Amino acid sequence: MVRVELDGWARDFAADHGCDDVTVPFDRMVLRHLPRIEALLARGLTFTTLAHAVTRAGVQRKDGRAYSDKQFNMAVRRARSQVSMT
Repeated sequence: MVRVELDGWARDFAADHGCDDVTVPFDRMVLRHLPRIEALLARGLTFTTLAHAVTRAGVQRKDGRAYSDKQFNMAVRRARSQVSMT
């Protein structure tokens, strides 16, 4: 069940992220998806698992490389900070 939820979220994240010529910045996407990311983390998933899921769904950096677990972790920290400031 967790795999279905994870893959569904990753597909939504990829669809919201955009296409090749127009993409939404990664930090903005993490902020937009923060409630679902937090729910997945609360279920015991790791940043590595989340990063691999969005890579499988087709999300990549402008240079074509995958987002790492560390990049995901830092983007979530920044998003949490933004949310706590509002």
